[in-house]
Amino acid sequence: MFGDEHPDTAISYNNMSGVYRAMGDRQQALVYCEKALEIKKKVYGDFHPDLAISYNNVGRLYAELGNFPQALEYCRIALKISLDFYGEEHQYSKHFRQSKGCRASSSSWYGFSSMQIIGTSGS
Repeated sequence: MFGDEHPDTAISYNNMSGVYRAMGDRQQALVYCEKALEIKKKVYGDFHPDLAISYNNVGRLYAELGNFPQALEYCRIALKISLDFYGEEHQYSKHFRQSKGCRASSSSWYGFSSMQIIGTSGS
């Protein structure tokens, strides 16, 4: 009814990703999560808060799969979009800064703060 490039289709793919993740199939979850992200990028362009959520979801899955460099890349984008759109004190920005993928990728394995990751001031 909505087609392959509708935001509701992206939501369905994201929901399917969640089911696969719950079943323990993180690789298949990643496939559907990436599909959702690609649709949102086509629909919204490069700058939209829904993209931050999708980038964070993909980053979290990469972290769970042990691919920390890839997780870092996606978490960095999610945090940057959120900070640019909402600002540093918004709940989404705080959430993305503390998400499992970003924490695992940035703090535990790379030793950088979230502010250093996105190239803003911080020490």
